[in-house]
Amino acid sequence: MIRAVPLATPPMRRYACLLLILLGAMPLAAADGLVVRDAWIRAAPPGAVVLAGYATIENRGASSVRLVDASAPGFARVEFHQMRMADGVMKMRRLDVVELPAGASVAFGPGADHLMLHEPERAPVKGQRIEVELVDAAGRRTPASFEVR
Repeated sequence: MIRAVPLATPPMRRYACLLLILLGAMPLAAADGLVVRDAWIRAAPPGAVVLAGYATIENRGASSVRLVDASAPGFARVEFHQMRMADGVMKMRRLDVVELPAGASVAFGPGADHLMLHEPERAPVKGQRIEVELVDAAGRRTPASFEVR
């Protein structure tokens, strides 16, 4: 016979608190299987109107994910940008969609594809964390914490 143990007992409360602490230390993942790692934003001088964000986004889910939007408090907008060499000139363009097949990852890095954070309310300082939310085509949201470096 299975006997239920109420969470009100002191040992169970301790275990529940420990579990919550351990879960908080894990990488942020959305229900759709997205995991954001190594997220950072390049520090910029005061008055900068755009900042670049970098991270590796992994799709650990069983189905493809299409990222269609991103946002961050304190910024007018966040966009996905692609950098490509064309006719000997580096060109940047906004991406409407970032495709992530099941089991794949995308790396946003310096001199390559990146997130562009527009019109900050104030210049972020080194060590500050900027909370960015990624949104997929199904409306699921994936939070990510970017460190200013």
